[in-house]
Amino acid sequence: MIEKYLALITSQHRNKPKFSAFIETYASACVDIQNVLISLITLYDLDYAEGVQLDVVGEWIGTSRRIPLLSEQRYFTWDTTADEGWDNARWKGEGDPDNEQVVLDDDYYRRLLRAKVLSNIWKGDRESIYAIFDAFVTPTSPILVYDNLDMSMTVTLVDGSMGKLEKKIIIANLLFVQPAGVKITYTVI
Repeated sequence: MIEKYLALITSQHRNKPKFSAFIETYASACVDIQNVLISLITLYDLDYAEGVQLDVVGEWIGTSRRIPLLSEQRYFTWDTTADEGWDNARWKGEGDPDNEQVVLDDDYYRRLLRAKVLSNIWKGDRESIYAIFDAFVTPTSPILVYDNLDMSMTVTLVDGSMGKLEKKIIIANLLFVQPAGVKITYTVI
């Protein structure tokens, strides 16, 4: 690459060794900077980014790696269910969270970011909602979207077709697939 710049030296300066050495030194520094800048493109590419770089991509897209989900911790209730009654669950203390914060690994986070990118350009139609779901879960996971024609829609997930975390993320509407003014109901069968 440096030879490209040395070839641009005019004929009146080409036979001057000090000038050529200066241009070679300066050009090598510029080529090193160019190589670093080119490597930044792949470091912050959604397909190749890992760890902290993927977190930066997530900031650009608008989704964090740390996501709040409903806690599975069961607290004491007044015998509303057998599992949560007397002696079967712990008392909810002051400061105990209703939500838990899950930190996604790179694979889940990358899939969530792809779905977020698609939802950012989504026009709200029912047909393209499947592309958003398919970016997050495997396309073989059956998800059915039904427009109730009353400003509401129902999204049905098949139990056992996807992981527990994937279901929680979809039900928490973290894929951002709710058209404006439309109520969404999630069901699991």
